[in-house]
Formats: sequence, structure tokens, C-alpha cells
Amino acid sequence: MTKYVVEVRRQLKNRPGLTVEIEFPTQEEAEAYIQTVYDDYVKGQEDQVDYETLTYSEEQFQKEILVRKRSLKGKTIFSLLLTTYMKTT
Repeated sequence: MTKYVVEVRRQLKNRPGLTVEIEFPTQEEAEAYIQTVYDDYVKGQEDQVDYETLTYSEEQFQKEILVRKRSLKGKTIFSLLLTTYMKTT
């Protein structure tokens, strides 16, 4: 059985990082979660947030999404890295 995994790594300035692995039964559900992250952290804040997507393989659901929020002075205060992949159990 194939599951679609989104690994979320969060780093706040001057705080320890956090990594969580979330499994979804379908690729559509995983993509919906990624869209929710975009809506929550990027949408409407494009002037203070960098959003980059690197796709390694569409067929294998392998990509990295980087969200960086900057202060008004341009320093990064929050980073979020989403790594996606398929897992067969």
C-alpha cells in the first residue's frame, strides 16, 4: 500500500526546530495539505514571505517546498521546509 508523506520542518529564530511527518492515503489529500500551508503562510503576505518549490520527480511525488518569512528589515524569522515523497508499506 502506498502512502503519500509530507515531512514538515519548522525553524523559528532563536528556538529549536521541529520536524513532523504526516502520511496521507492519497496524493490529492497531500496536495490539499500543501495548499493549506500556502494559504496559511503565504497568501496575502507575498511581500514578506519567500515561497520556492523544487520538483525532483512528479511520478514519485518528490518535491521540496521552502517558505521563509522575513521581518521588515529583511531578516528571516521563520522557515518552513516541506519535503514530499511516497512510502510503500
